Amino acid sequence: MRYTVAAIELYKRQRDRTAVVYLPREGGIYRRSDIIGLVDGTVGKHAILEISQLENNLKREIVFNIVDNKESFLEHAQHLVKGRQVPVGVYVMVLGVCAYCGYRCVYQMASSLVFSPSE
Repeated sequence: MRYTVAAIELYKRQRDRTAVVYLPREGGIYRRSDIIGLVDGTVGKHAILEISQLENNLKREIVFNIVDNKESFLEHAQHLVKGRQVPVGVYVMVLGVCAYCGYRCVYQMASSLVFSPSE
């Protein structure tokens, strides 16, 4: 598969505007409105471009309309969903050897937790 420079740049811009929210299993079923409420309480729901659901509804990606909105969201002291503090993070790129093809590949990982609730 060949990627054009424009497609790679588009992917990079989207990744730079994306935050990742990790939801605790104890919260039960999460709805889109729970995530919208989380963002609305920090930077406002107008800042959301897209919300994606990953990993059995326990990990959500929030794509913001501009990087500044994502940064403001991450800097907020508390991130509450259903009354529980939840960890949030961003995507970072790492270089490693691909288990599938054996070549050096760039992987996208959700890490760099900005806030992790105390246990």
